[in-house]
Amino acid sequence: MLAMMDKGPSRRSLQRSHVAVGVFSGIDFVAGRIQACANTWAARTALDHVVFVIESVDDELAAKWPAVDLVPLPPRVAATACTDASKYSRCTLHKNWHALTVLHARAQAEELDIRWYLTVGCDTYVATANALAVLDGYDHTRPHLVGQCWHLSPDAGSVPGLARGGLYANGGGGIAISAALMDILAPRIDAWIAADGATPYSDLSIAGLAAEAAGAVCEHSDAFHGYAPRWYAARPRGRDDPWGELHSAAATFHYMSPHDQYALSQQLGLEATDAVAAAESGACPRLHALARALVRDHHAVLEAQAESLLMCAVGGDAERAARASRVTY
Repeated sequence: MLAMMDKGPSRRSLQRSHVAVGVFSGIDFVAGRIQACANTWAARTALDHVVFVIESVDDELAAKWPAVDLVPLPPRVAATACTDASKYSRCTLHKNWHALTVLHARAQAEELDIRWYLTVGCDTYVATANALAVLDGYDHTRPHLVGQCWHLSPDAGSVPGLARGGLYANGGGGIAISAALMDILAPRIDAWIAADGATPYSDLSIAGLAAEAAGAVCEHSDAFHGYAPRWYAARPRGRDDPWGELHSAAATFHYMSPHDQYALSQQLGLEATDAVAAAESGACPRLHALARALVRDHHAVLEAQAESLLMCAVGGDAERAARASRVTY
């Protein structure tokens, strides 16, 4: 079990409605990665506020995916910043910041009780219950930047707001920003991006502004993982059990293909089913077995439907389908 550190007073009542998640992605990944996220950890039964930021959204795309909250970049930004195919580009930086901006604006306009903003990529799995438990250990009314902290490489070049060797939250593992910090960052984001036209890394840009505007330094949590479960496994494990005994409190995992997302979601569902059965001393073994079978069947159907939708979206082109689902390290 991963250790949880208390970083200040908390109401200890963090609910799924208190966390807003921004996922940066791309048009090519809507029918692959985004659909996997939306079917698993980002489903509306798991989290209330999740947006997926991509280059653009037309009426046809929105009609195909009505259950997914697709948010386009401003056209001018997409036209000027999204010309580089590299994931380490200004396009990704703009998507990350835009996700946070949109979520914060919605929270203000709709008077939502958002206490934490979390930004992740479309190849990151968020274990909702664990993420809530981790963030509940921090005081959202104070400026906190939480994640898997890395040191800025001495040869990374100049990054506004960050000293050489300074800490930043790894974007792949997820960046958690308290409501107090987001209130400070929001009115400064546009000017910050405009003033710094060189930094290609969104996680560095976020850490830089947090330090510059609020004196907030990345606070490390072991629960945020910058790599997939297999990178952390103590011993080889089969693909049907990617979670691993050592990671039962992990909040996020990065580099997750759509198949990995479904497999991990299924594993968590089975663990939850087992926990309920264990808590009920008189639970019927047959009912427990049926519940486990339903979890497996549910995820098998979800993945099969997603694969069918993906093939339709790419016109049956297997190479394009593979590209939409591929995860690179």
